[in-house]
Amino acid sequence: EPLLPLKKRKPVVSFDLPGNDAVIRDVFKLPYSAIDFQNLFTSYSKHFDTVPHICIGLNRGGNSGEEHSLDFLSGLPLKQAVFIIFRPTPGTEFAAASPPEAERVVELIKYAGAKLTCELLLGCMRPAGQYRSQIDILAWMHGIRKIVQPDHGLLNALKHHGVKINEYSNCCALNI
Repeated sequence: EPLLPLKKRKPVVSFDLPGNDAVIRDVFKLPYSAIDFQNLFTSYSKHFDTVPHICIGLNRGGNSGEEHSLDFLSGLPLKQAVFIIFRPTPGTEFAAASPPEAERVVELIKYAGAKLTCELLLGCMRPAGQYRSQIDILAWMHGIRKIVQPDHGLLNALKHHGVKINEYSNCCALNI
């Protein structure tokens, strides 16, 4: 209720939706559950445009309950859902972890495509370099048509094949 005065400004809420309690406890270091996050998402969605962000591999690159988040979202009237991908960050307890396997990312994109009726996006948070190049191409091949800061190789290939490229300078969640 304290946030309701913001409603007149028509904010868009980018909402991280973790898939299991272990991620919330071990990664976020919070004493809440996945159900708590789902309830909060539902509450926000009643008043604001709320865009779920599903972080693939948030639990040190491993399975992080993403399917549970997608199952929860499958019954909701979403405009879009954003995938982001765990990125090991130097200087953190996750620095030595690996990002999720490309096969896992594709598996989740396909799962979401079968479960959700909204537009799927690949957001800004994902590892760089060859991993990003591979993921961006795979995401495009499996139906994602909005990719934040796409790999130049993908852009060049799309332009070569006459695909129109739209560029935005704001957060992907604001392009609904």
